[in-house]
Amino acid sequence: MRLNKTTAICLFALAAGNAVAQDSEPPETGYFKTSMTPIEVIGEADAKGMADVFPSDEKLDWQLYVPHNYSADNPPGVIVYISPRENGGPPRAWNNLLSENNLIWIGANGAGNKHPVAERMLKGLFAPSVLAKTYKINTDRLYVAGFSGGSMTAMRVAAVWPNKFKGGIYIAGAVFWEENTPPKIDQIKENRHVFIVGTYDEAMANTRRVYNDYKKAGVENSELITIRNHQHRMPPTDYFVRAIEYLDSGLTYQDKEQ
Repeated sequence: MRLNKTTAICLFALAAGNAVAQDSEPPETGYFKTSMTPIEVIGEADAKGMADVFPSDEKLDWQLYVPHNYSADNPPGVIVYISPRENGGPPRAWNNLLSENNLIWIGANGAGNKHPVAERMLKGLFAPSVLAKTYKINTDRLYVAGFSGGSMTAMRVAAVWPNKFKGGIYIAGAVFWEENTPPKIDQIKENRHVFIVGTYDEAMANTRRVYNDYKKAGVENSELITIRNHQHRMPPTDYFVRAIEYLDSGLTYQDKEQ
């Protein structure tokens, strides 16, 4: 995936920044959709630099689940989800686990497998900035996740912007960078990565191979979780919780509480 020079410069500025939510009325919680244009997310100048991907005034949609116990005094972590389908929301059964683990879920709508990879990656990159317009978030618990084709896109996001995302959960889909070692490989090694796949999933062999490639490349902070008799679908709740626990295990107590 290649981006033009102007777009790359804009993305670097976006990924390097730490947006802070502004004080306002109590923010919305629960399961809902929000829409913003690239101009609203990153400003007119930077948005115009990405016109090769989508128009700067195009309305983009994200599906959110914000726990009802959200508190700016204990900023939550974030799962940025990239779906193979058109809806980016979480399984409804996972709402409780998100609340219990103090996590906001945000996934772009209209970002399934049929869309260009660059577009899907940018919507994933924009997601934390969309949240930061309204919510205070713990950027030390900012994780990217995906399922199937969305997982492969999530892995690209984690490799291109490891300074933005602190880890990833890759479900039933994996891709390695081969000989094109990412420039920020040292940061990738610092982050944590979880691969989840079922033993009856057609993606099993490739997922295991990519996991081993990560290990061989020195990305030791990687975990492979296999689910017995599980086919090509999202994992049961307890496996996702295990993945979150592994990602969080790299944090200090202070990081978790921020």
